[in-house]
Amino acid sequence: MRRLIGRAKPGKKETTRAEAHRARKARPPKKESGLRYWLVRGGIAASLLAVAGAGGTYAVLKGYPGEALDAARNGALGLTASAGLTLQRVTVEGRLRTPRADVFAALGASQGAPILGIDLEAARDRLESIGWVRSAVVERRLPDLVHIQLSERAPVAIWQNKGRFALVDTDGAVINRSDIGGWSHLPIVVGDGAPARTRDLLAMLKSEKLLAERVRAAVLVGKRRWNLFIDDAQKGVEIRLPDEHPEKAWAWFASLQRDHNILSRDVSIIDLRTPDRLVVRLVNETDEEKRPVLKGGEDT
Repeated sequence: MRRLIGRAKPGKKETTRAEAHRARKARPPKKESGLRYWLVRGGIAASLLAVAGAGGTYAVLKGYPGEALDAARNGALGLTASAGLTLQRVTVEGRLRTPRADVFAALGASQGAPILGIDLEAARDRLESIGWVRSAVVERRLPDLVHIQLSERAPVAIWQNKGRFALVDTDGAVINRSDIGGWSHLPIVVGDGAPARTRDLLAMLKSEKLLAERVRAAVLVGKRRWNLFIDDAQKGVEIRLPDEHPEKAWAWFASLQRDHNILSRDVSIIDLRTPDRLVVRLVNETDEEKRPVLKGGEDT
């Protein structure tokens, strides 16, 4: 007697276990869907690329033309593209000032290109060579998306050197050489090597916030020390800081300014290069006529 799988419904033929097994095998396989589907296809595509790479390497080792490797790889990439793994979308996060065109040019791939053929590391390096970009992360998200995360630089000063202007950040990196519009409120640093020393300069100035707000420009002299220009870079007061411990001279001058309001006097240069000694030049006075005003914090 045959063993029945289940009670047959009226009018339907009873099914044996063997017949049921054959029926299950005859069913078409379920199509994978969602993330699992693309993981499977991506795995197959990656395997194709690995095989192509191995074949190309073998061809090169055997002395065949170097184009063999490229041909094998391009063939495998063509297969992955046929499988639907092509670049269709690019998302960018963190972009405020970096030109959009520069971002897509750095990616180095156009819509419809095989997504597995994009060199993510090279794309990141190209992005980080853009002046506004401090760092970048480039991710491939199958089947058709590349996501770019940018961290941009923040300008803190305008660098003037040999008649040209550029924005710089606290790391001394040059951000932009062509457009400084909208940044006229930033202090100007002048001279060779100035960007690399901007971080320390700004930290020193900010220790005396009210006085720092009046600094319009700073000139690096001999790549050693700073001359500051207060209120007006052309007609304002010039403050000459020493090579060593400029922060001490700056703090001392700030205290003198609070107590004596030196900047309100008719002076053009305040020289702080001698420790605990302040020498000033009056407006229309020559170098030979400049005179000491304060020594050791006392009136003279």
